[in-house]
Amino acid sequence: MIQYRPTLDPETPWTNLTNNYPANSTNRTTFTLLGVAAPCSGGGGDSLGAGEETVPAEPLVLPKEEAKAAVPLAIYPPGIDLSGYVILWPDGSTDEWSAELAEKWREVQQEQEGTEIKDSGGESTADSAFFRVFHIPDWAFNVTNYTYDGPTFFPVDFKDYRDMVAHIEVLLNGGPCPHAEFTTHVSGGQTNWGMDIYFDHLTNGTYQIQLVTTLWLNEEIGDNSVYLVLTNLARPIVVFNQVTFPDWNDFIQGDTYTFNAQLANPDTGWWIDVYDWQWNYVNTGSGHTTNGLVSWTWDLYDWLGNNRDDFDTDPYFFAEITFNSLGDGPPITRPTRPPVKGFPDRGEWLIAFQDRWYSDAPGYPPDLQGKYEEAVQAVRGGPLLIGDTAWWHPLKFGTNVYTQAEREQSWTNLLAWIGDLYVRNFYYHGHGRATALGADRHTLNTNGLVTGGVFSYRGSKSTLESWQVSRKTKYNRYRFVFLDGCSTAAGNWPNAFNISKTNRAIEFYENHPKKPRPSVFVGWNQPVGGEGWGTAYNRHKFQSYWIGNWANDADQPSIETALTRANNGAGWVSHQQLWGALRVYGYNGMRMRDYNRKGDWRWP
Repeated sequence: MIQYRPTLDPETPWTNLTNNYPANSTNRTTFTLLGVAAPCSGGGGDSLGAGEETVPAEPLVLPKEEAKAAVPLAIYPPGIDLSGYVILWPDGSTDEWSAELAEKWREVQQEQEGTEIKDSGGESTADSAFFRVFHIPDWAFNVTNYTYDGPTFFPVDFKDYRDMVAHIEVLLNGGPCPHAEFTTHVSGGQTNWGMDIYFDHLTNGTYQIQLVTTLWLNEEIGDNSVYLVLTNLARPIVVFNQVTFPDWNDFIQGDTYTFNAQLANPDTGWWIDVYDWQWNYVNTGSGHTTNGLVSWTWDLYDWLGNNRDDFDTDPYFFAEITFNSLGDGPPITRPTRPPVKGFPDRGEWLIAFQDRWYSDAPGYPPDLQGKYEEAVQAVRGGPLLIGDTAWWHPLKFGTNVYTQAEREQSWTNLLAWIGDLYVRNFYYHGHGRATALGADRHTLNTNGLVTGGVFSYRGSKSTLESWQVSRKTKYNRYRFVFLDGCSTAAGNWPNAFNISKTNRAIEFYENHPKKPRPSVFVGWNQPVGGEGWGTAYNRHKFQSYWIGNWANDADQPSIETALTRANNGAGWVSHQQLWGALRVYGYNGMRMRDYNRKGDWRWP
């Protein structure tokens, strides 16, 4: 994709010149935009007499200390600071940039406003322009050459900016495919990035497949984040699964578990072998189908007669289904999706926060760092008060004390904690965006106040992306998540924790055929804090009050009520402002003590 804009001014939008433009040679692609560049004339400038130098037709600017080519001064927006640059005037004189020179140039611009410049041939000279070119992430192979059966990895060609990917999504027939996830596969020692697509969750047939990639174009988090969405061409594919799992339940929540499958062969014998999480054989069920439907209810006992209903020793299981193929081919074996044990005896809590929040922000009063730490300690105190286990995980933040390696390691450790099968409740405070958390340091205004976050370099690992969490939470359904950072409810974070991005009444969970355990997600749908968001002191009162209201109030309020009471008690912002930005998804009636024990939600 090729984009154009006439100036460097960031307020000037980019215009798409062409999209999905194919390569037209092996190493170099040429694209001609007629009318933008003026015709060449005798060596690039006005022709002078023998021995004379070429004189620029307009002021040029170049760095004073760097060996770079001069560019037209006119491309820089009015008011831009060009300290350290030298101006080359049409008369051959030079000036170092200064406030007086800036004023002189503004006057020249005003005098020339509306004047049309002619080239030597009398034609209008086109404005100077900037261009940028993006490789559109695309499949790394010809996807139309295959018939797809079961889970398949689609490698993606990102060229050299995989680290710029903020979000990636597969579309099937124009709509999002919920059975695809961003992941890596290692082959021959090389890490390949792409999408795992679980075609065995789809009905057989022909689909149009497309890849939508959101690139994050700068390192800043918050209002100054810049994104670009790129979409490759839609292509037809054929899906023909030997086995599908249209009514699959991911969680064991009672004393039995039912395996359901649909076979391409309607008349065949079948058997299902169950293995534990260490791939030790557990038990087998078998039968015969005359319509392709398979259903076997397992009583959770192994082949030796031992009950395998203990979460501590059997957190989840794997299984394989085997059946005869159509015709005279050999038997077919396919993995099923893993039936996961539902919940530990009591869900544990994980409290994570970026630690030096005010220590590295000099514009705030010195006591605010202590107030912030007290507020986060209060969040941890809520579950401890009611007897739940709560783990404490400060994330190393800021470039004044910690090394890059120290910061990145704390985020690596956090991801491991999130995947712990006993952790089912998570609170985070820090920088965030729609598909990722974290930063290396704050961005600050001239008063030393926080305006957002930034990474120290492209590809910094001081972050957690939603696709990473999705991979870690395959085997644990979270009960409660509060991502207390900017824009965390604006993307796919709820789904990363297996929580629906919608509101549900308790009847939805009770009447659902799979009886999923109720769960709730809290986050913000926009940047929060700064001007117009009350005082930092009241912000941290809210941060500590909500968990206290949720755990302590005698009427055992819902999470929504607890958040409202916390804001009222803290005097932070208006009710309308709070709920214009705060979002609660899933079961918004969740109380602090609801459904956090194994026995709280068991179904036959």
